[in-house]
Amino acid sequence: MPGPVALVVVPFVPLGLEPGAHRLAAIFLAVVIAWVTEVVPVAVTALLIAPLLVAYGVCDAQSAFRWYA
Repeated sequence: MPGPVALVVVPFVPLGLEPGAHRLAAIFLAVVIAWVTEVVPVAVTALLIAPLLVAYGVCDAQSAFRWYA
């Protein structure tokens, strides 16, 4: 369960980053935790990255999903 906690906590930790980079760091940490602990299959984690980028406002949907085409 530490992955979802990282998505909620890291955006509020002062890292000295721009807002978009700060949200991206939270997603990165959550994905790394999910991969290492294998709470969900790695393939599922990989498919969740693009929706998280859009949901957190890191980039638009077209940019996030272009690698899945």
